[in-house]
Amino acid sequence: MSHPSRIAVPAILDAANALVAEAGAERVSMREVARRLGVSAPSLYFHVASREALLDLVIREGLRRLGESLQAHVRGAISTRVIVRRMGEGYVQFGLANPHLFSLLFGPCDPESDRAEASDLASRTLLDVVATLVPEDDVLPVAQTLWSFVHGFTMLKLNGRFQLGDPDRTLDRGLELILDGLGIH
Repeated sequence: MSHPSRIAVPAILDAANALVAEAGAERVSMREVARRLGVSAPSLYFHVASREALLDLVIREGLRRLGESLQAHVRGAISTRVIVRRMGEGYVQFGLANPHLFSLLFGPCDPESDRAEASDLASRTLLDVVATLVPEDDVLPVAQTLWSFVHGFTMLKLNGRFQLGDPDRTLDRGLELILDGLGIH
Protein backbone atom coordinates (compact mmCIF):
# COMPACT_ATOMS: atom_id res chain seq x y z
CA MET A 1 0.00 0.00 0.00
CA SER A 2 1.11 3.52 -0.78
CA HIS A 3 2.26 5.84 1.95
CA PRO A 4 -0.27 8.67 2.68
CA SER A 5 2.16 11.32 1.46
CA ARG A 6 2.35 9.58 -1.92
CA ILE A 7 -1.29 10.21 -2.67
CA ALA A 8 -2.76 13.63 -3.22
CA VAL A 9 -6.19 15.19 -3.25
CA PRO A 10 -6.43 15.16 -7.08
CA ALA A 11 -5.95 11.36 -7.11
CA ILE A 12 -8.52 10.95 -4.33
CA LEU A 13 -10.92 13.17 -6.25
CA ASP A 14 -10.36 11.19 -9.46
CA ALA A 15 -11.20 7.94 -7.66
CA ALA A 16 -14.33 9.46 -6.11
CA ASN A 17 -15.40 10.89 -9.48
CA ALA A 18 -15.00 7.46 -11.06
CA LEU A 19 -17.20 5.91 -8.37
CA VAL A 20 -19.88 8.57 -8.88
CA ALA A 21 -19.78 8.08 -12.66
CA GLU A 22 -20.10 4.30 -12.32
CA ALA A 23 -22.82 3.97 -9.71
CA GLY A 24 -23.72 7.27 -8.07
CA ALA A 25 -22.75 9.08 -4.89
CA GLU A 26 -24.20 6.33 -2.72
CA ARG A 27 -21.30 4.13 -3.84
CA VAL A 28 -18.64 6.57 -2.64
CA SER A 29 -17.00 5.47 0.59
CA MET A 30 -13.61 6.25 2.01
CA ARG A 31 -12.89 2.51 2.07
CA GLU A 32 -13.69 2.07 -1.65
CA VAL A 33 -11.71 5.17 -2.66
CA ALA A 34 -8.75 3.88 -0.64
CA ARG A 35 -9.04 0.43 -2.21
CA ARG A 36 -8.88 1.95 -5.69
CA LEU A 37 -5.82 3.97 -4.75
CA GLY A 38 -4.05 1.08 -3.04
CA VAL A 39 -3.93 2.79 0.35
CA SER A 40 -5.60 2.24 3.69
CA ALA A 41 -8.84 4.12 4.35
CA PRO A 42 -7.41 5.94 7.40
CA SER A 43 -4.63 7.39 5.23
CA LEU A 44 -7.24 9.34 3.23
CA TYR A 45 -8.11 11.35 6.32
CA PHE A 46 -4.71 13.07 6.09
CA HIS A 47 -6.08 14.70 2.93
CA VAL A 48 -9.88 14.77 3.23
CA ALA A 49 -11.72 15.15 6.54
CA SER A 50 -14.73 12.94 5.77
CA ARG A 51 -16.89 11.33 3.11
CA GLU A 52 -19.04 14.48 3.09
CA ALA A 53 -15.97 16.65 2.54
CA LEU A 54 -14.97 14.37 -0.34
CA LEU A 55 -18.44 14.68 -1.88
CA ASP A 56 -18.18 18.45 -1.48
CA LEU A 57 -14.98 18.30 -3.56
CA VAL A 58 -16.73 16.16 -6.18
CA ILE A 59 -19.59 18.68 -6.33
CA ARG A 60 -17.27 21.68 -6.64
CA GLU A 61 -15.35 19.95 -9.43
CA GLY A 62 -18.60 18.89 -11.12
CA LEU A 63 -20.00 22.42 -11.01
CA ARG A 64 -16.73 23.72 -12.44
CA ARG A 65 -16.98 21.20 -15.27
CA LEU A 66 -20.61 22.15 -15.89
CA GLY A 67 -19.67 25.82 -16.00
CA GLU A 68 -16.88 25.13 -18.49
CA SER A 69 -19.26 23.10 -20.62
CA LEU A 70 -21.84 25.89 -20.67
CA GLN A 71 -19.18 28.47 -21.56
CA ALA A 72 -17.96 26.26 -24.41
CA HIS A 73 -21.51 25.95 -25.74
CA VAL A 74 -22.07 29.71 -25.86
CA ARG A 75 -18.70 30.59 -27.36
CA GLY A 76 -19.21 32.38 -30.66
CA ALA A 77 -22.94 32.95 -30.16
CA ILE A 78 -24.07 36.15 -31.85
CA SER A 79 -27.30 36.93 -30.00
CA THR A 80 -28.60 36.62 -26.48
CA ARG A 81 -31.38 34.28 -27.62
CA VAL A 82 -28.77 31.99 -29.17
CA ILE A 83 -26.74 32.13 -25.95
CA VAL A 84 -29.79 31.10 -23.89
CA ARG A 85 -30.61 28.25 -26.29
CA ARG A 86 -27.03 27.00 -26.34
CA MET A 87 -26.81 27.17 -22.55
CA GLY A 88 -29.96 25.07 -22.36
CA GLU A 89 -28.59 22.55 -24.84
CA GLY A 90 -25.26 22.40 -23.00
CA TYR A 91 -26.99 21.86 -19.66
CA VAL A 92 -29.05 18.99 -21.05
CA GLN A 93 -26.03 17.41 -22.77
CA PHE A 94 -23.99 17.61 -19.56
CA GLY A 95 -26.79 15.97 -17.57
CA LEU A 96 -27.24 13.17 -20.11
CA ALA A 97 -23.48 12.54 -20.31
CA ASN A 98 -23.06 12.54 -16.50
CA PRO A 99 -26.34 11.28 -14.99
CA HIS A 100 -25.01 10.25 -11.57
CA LEU A 101 -22.93 13.39 -11.18
CA PHE A 102 -25.89 15.50 -12.32
CA SER A 103 -28.07 13.91 -9.62
CA LEU A 104 -25.42 14.64 -7.01
CA LEU A 105 -24.94 18.24 -8.16
CA PHE A 106 -28.62 19.04 -7.92
CA GLY A 107 -29.72 16.77 -5.10
CA PRO A 108 -30.67 17.90 -1.60
CA CYS A 109 -28.48 20.70 -0.27
CA ASP A 110 -28.21 22.46 3.06
CA PRO A 111 -28.43 26.19 2.22
CA GLU A 112 -25.68 26.88 4.79
CA SER A 113 -23.17 24.45 3.28
CA ASP A 114 -20.22 25.00 0.95
CA ARG A 115 -22.27 23.12 -1.65
CA ALA A 116 -24.83 25.93 -1.72
CA GLU A 117 -22.06 28.49 -2.25
CA ALA A 118 -20.56 26.45 -5.09
CA SER A 119 -23.99 26.11 -6.69
CA ASP A 120 -24.53 29.86 -6.48
CA LEU A 121 -21.22 30.42 -8.26
CA ALA A 122 -22.26 28.00 -11.00
CA SER A 123 -25.48 29.92 -11.64
CA ARG A 124 -23.57 33.17 -12.16
CA THR A 125 -23.24 32.62 -15.94
CA LEU A 126 -27.00 32.35 -16.39
CA LEU A 127 -27.65 35.32 -14.12
CA ASP A 128 -25.14 37.41 -16.06
CA VAL A 129 -26.82 36.56 -19.38
CA VAL A 130 -30.32 37.24 -18.04
CA ALA A 131 -29.15 40.57 -16.57
CA THR A 132 -28.57 41.77 -20.14
CA LEU A 133 -32.15 40.92 -21.09
CA VAL A 134 -34.49 42.11 -18.36
CA PRO A 135 -34.82 44.80 -15.68
CA GLU A 136 -32.83 44.17 -12.50
CA ASP A 137 -35.88 43.15 -10.44
CA ASP A 138 -36.68 40.41 -12.98
CA VAL A 139 -33.22 38.83 -13.29
CA LEU A 140 -33.61 36.18 -10.60
CA PRO A 141 -37.20 35.13 -11.46
CA VAL A 142 -36.37 34.91 -15.18
CA ALA A 143 -33.14 32.96 -14.54
CA GLN A 144 -34.97 30.57 -12.21
CA THR A 145 -37.76 30.10 -14.77
CA LEU A 146 -35.27 29.22 -17.49
CA TRP A 147 -33.31 26.93 -15.17
CA SER A 148 -36.48 25.21 -13.95
CA PHE A 149 -37.56 24.45 -17.50
CA VAL A 150 -34.16 23.17 -18.64
CA HIS A 151 -33.52 21.20 -15.45
CA GLY A 152 -36.97 19.62 -15.53
CA PHE A 153 -36.49 18.79 -19.19
CA THR A 154 -33.14 17.15 -18.40
CA MET A 155 -34.62 15.06 -15.58
CA LEU A 156 -37.52 13.91 -17.77
CA LYS A 157 -35.13 12.97 -20.57
CA LEU A 158 -32.80 11.14 -18.18
CA ASN A 159 -35.75 9.13 -16.92
CA GLY A 160 -37.06 8.23 -20.39
CA ARG A 161 -40.27 10.22 -19.98
CA PHE A 162 -40.45 11.67 -23.50
CA GLN A 163 -42.47 9.10 -25.43
CA LEU A 164 -44.12 11.47 -27.91
CA GLY A 165 -42.57 13.84 -30.40
CA ASP A 166 -38.99 14.99 -30.71
CA PRO A 167 -37.48 15.96 -27.34
CA ASP A 168 -34.81 18.15 -28.97
CA ARG A 169 -37.52 20.14 -30.74
CA THR A 170 -39.40 20.38 -27.44
CA LEU A 171 -36.33 21.90 -25.77
CA ASP A 172 -35.76 24.42 -28.57
CA ARG A 173 -39.42 25.36 -28.87
CA GLY A 174 -39.91 25.53 -25.10
CA LEU A 175 -37.03 27.97 -24.72
CA GLU A 176 -38.35 30.03 -27.65
CA LEU A 177 -41.81 30.20 -26.06
CA ILE A 178 -40.37 31.29 -22.71
CA LEU A 179 -38.23 33.98 -24.34
CA ASP A 180 -41.16 35.14 -26.48
CA GLY A 181 -43.41 35.25 -23.43
CA LEU A 182 -40.87 37.41 -21.65
CA GLY A 183 -40.66 39.71 -24.66
CA ILE A 184 -36.98 38.89 -25.21
CA HIS A 185 -35.99 39.19 -28.87
